[in-house]
Amino acid sequence: MFIYITKRLLWVIPTILTVLLLLFSLSYLLPGDPADIILGPRATPEMAAELESRLGLDNPWYQSYLIYLQNIIKGDLGTSIFRDRSVLKVILDVLPYTVILTLAGMGLAVFNGISIGLLAANYNNSYFEKFLTMLSFITASTPTYIAGVLLIVVFSVNFNLLPSIGIGDGGLLDSIHHLIGPALALSVGWTGYIARLTRSSMLETLDQEFIQTEKSFGIPRYY
Repeated sequence: MFIYITKRLLWVIPTILTVLLLLFSLSYLLPGDPADIILGPRATPEMAAELESRLGLDNPWYQSYLIYLQNIIKGDLGTSIFRDRSVLKVILDVLPYTVILTLAGMGLAVFNGISIGLLAANYNNSYFEKFLTMLSFITASTPTYIAGVLLIVVFSVNFNLLPSIGIGDGGLLDSIHHLIGPALALSVGWTGYIARLTRSSMLETLDQEFIQTEKSFGIPRYY
């Protein structure tokens, strides 16, 4: 197990370097000069040259890539072109909302997935179990963006029950109200996987000898 984990961790490093190289190469593959895009059409050649020197764009691409890696190691992710702010600060500003949304989505997925899986196992070989199994397959194969659009159309546009954008006005209840839709969309795919896993584990447990012994004493199945 230790060797397996070590090999997997060692594969992470070249994978990250390759992804960073691909992302970095986009600035050289996109049409137009990066300095002109950042400064706009009214930029003078002197302004463009100064910006290219500051960002390291006047170096060969491989040197710029090495500088980019060095800056990442130092915690400098660069400057956002659109916001003219440090990328790290932009990420840290929205990180709390991302963590809250992720935890809420995972919580809903665990609760709904375990509930569906337990019901499917308890009513095994019934039409209700077939319906729940089909539901878990559908949710597991539904992309998050599709689930999000469907939730907006149904609950925001048609029934006006959930807001479609925003994080609320700062109040707890209003923030929770704005969180429900995105959390549900995020939980859809996870719910299906957890439900299938729970059902399989539950059916395997129900076939154990101690469960059969309890059934022989008349203990109801739903216990």
